[in-house]
Amino acid sequence: MDALLLGRRTYEIFANYWPTAPEEIPFTSLLNGVPKCVASRTLAGPLDWRGSTVVSESIAEGITSLKERHDEVHVIGSLNLVQSLLRFGLVDRWSGCTRFCWAAASRCSPTGPGPPRCV
Repeated sequence: MDALLLGRRTYEIFANYWPTAPEEIPFTSLLNGVPKCVASRTLAGPLDWRGSTVVSESIAEGITSLKERHDEVHVIGSLNLVQSLLRFGLVDRWSGCTRFCWAAASRCSPTGPGPPRCV
């Protein structure tokens, strides 16, 4: 992974924990070291978490540009973002783990409402 793409809610959760997370946690240096791009209609830069920027273009243009600059962009969480990426044909490879969500089963699948799917 040489860049991380997050939606606003996932960014806010991560930005509240990872910048000060213990270095013994294997993901701490990785997540703090890579460029982080945030797809959001409501956030404005500059962002507090070092290496984080807001995607300023439309999602299709911004992510296409991001993919041209980085070889391996990963998305963690961010189901609304993943749904948008799928809709615009911007997903090159999908590897994931879905878990059944009792409270919001329709949010579990990145492809939309319905029961969770293994992909």
